[in-house]
Amino acid sequence: MSWESHDKYKPCRCGLGFIVETTRSDDWNRFEYSTRLECPECRKNYVTYIYDYISSGMYEQATCWVDRQLYDTFQKKEERLKETKSRLTQQFNEHMRKEYLDKWVALFEDSPYTKKAVWEKFKKYKLTSYSYKTFCSKTDKQSLSQFVENQVLYENRYLILSAIGVESDSFLESYSANLMEHQKARDNARREMMQSSFR
Repeated sequence: MSWESHDKYKPCRCGLGFIVETTRSDDWNRFEYSTRLECPECRKNYVTYIYDYISSGMYEQATCWVDRQLYDTFQKKEERLKETKSRLTQQFNEHMRKEYLDKWVALFEDSPYTKKAVWEKFKKYKLTSYSYKTFCSKTDKQSLSQFVENQVLYENRYLILSAIGVESDSFLESYSANLMEHQKARDNARREMMQSSFR
């Protein structure tokens, strides 16, 4: 089996070098794509940025080159957003367990505490789409009671609150508002970075 390679050259941002796009294919009609920047001058001021995008319903990857300083700013905003999200998620998970764990566990007290009974409850409250066999394999690594308790998380808030009959929780609803400032800062930094990018 042999691979054939074809290079396409485009001028870089400063005009002193090239962007090289390489396409490789084999006898099985498999293709590989790569791109690289062949310009010492541009590499002083720009760094590689790889990002995902959706094309025709499929996730694809693209490579571009972005201003080094703008990239550093974007990275700092991105890291700050991740740290804030992690801190808030921990706080909101603690709130969920404090306020709703006992009410959630009480929903399972009217039937035998077996895997079949718990699976049926999970199906009822839309907390699982697994078949019974798959559900059993997922619960083998921990006790059944611990598995039930571990569902009380912020990410399951709508399902848990609906199951126990709670219509809303203002504290939980403040999560998005707390993140919005950091998300906007990250998005603005990325937008500015991409506006001066090239590929």
